[in-house]
Amino acid sequence: MKKITIVITGGTAGIGLATARYFSDRGHRVFISGRDKRRLDSALATLSDTCGGAVGDVNDTESLQRLYEMAGPIDVLFANAGVSYAAKPLHELSIEEIERIVNTNFMGVIRTIHTAIPSMNNASSLIINSSTIGKYSFSGQSVYGATKAGVEGLTRGLAGELAPLGIRVNAIRTGFIDTEIIENSGVPTAEANAIRAGAVSAIPRREIGKPDEIAEIVEFLGLGACFVNGEVITADGGQTACFVPPPYDA
Repeated sequence: MKKITIVITGGTAGIGLATARYFSDRGHRVFISGRDKRRLDSALATLSDTCGGAVGDVNDTESLQRLYEMAGPIDVLFANAGVSYAAKPLHELSIEEIERIVNTNFMGVIRTIHTAIPSMNNASSLIINSSTIGKYSFSGQSVYGATKAGVEGLTRGLAGELAPLGIRVNAIRTGFIDTEIIENSGVPTAEANAIRAGAVSAIPRREIGKPDEIAEIVEFLGLGACFVNGEVITADGGQTACFVPPPYDA
């Protein structure tokens, strides 16, 4: 199999790190970014010597440019970085919190892509990490859901805009994946465990997804699937396909 260069934002934990390891283990050049140097160094220690990374934030164009210059010509870009928050209604969020979420999850993706385009190879692949909440928004996650709906719209629009440059654009609509994103959003451990238990009960196969399972989809979209463009692939264990809404109480 051809060896490629893949860049992953938010590559120091969760889906991003699992994807970095997945590609590194298969001999590809992997370049990751993260905001915390200690976590970045720890992540890089698990990758091969041909991999690299840079401390940076998707809201900082200069740090993205440094990452892309380090990587050289890019075959696959996985716009993975994102933030969540403990569920609460819009009116209980401060404007500062809302701006942080929107700036990272939506504008951060736009900045990641806009800055990368000059470094993307012909016949390259751009993959955005979305969420089922972007289509089936939940109470208490309206802002998060809006950002994910936004990147799915971006995916479809960019598919046509970037096709003349030889860049395919797709997104992965992930369901509940076993990462630390819940704890990182400030949810207490007991509540996080309850959320996981609730997620398991809603998934037909009665288990939450593994980060490596998302990495496999990144591989599919990045190394093959050349006729797939502008699509959003759902990976949620069948949760939304089998969702039964609660009865309407008039």
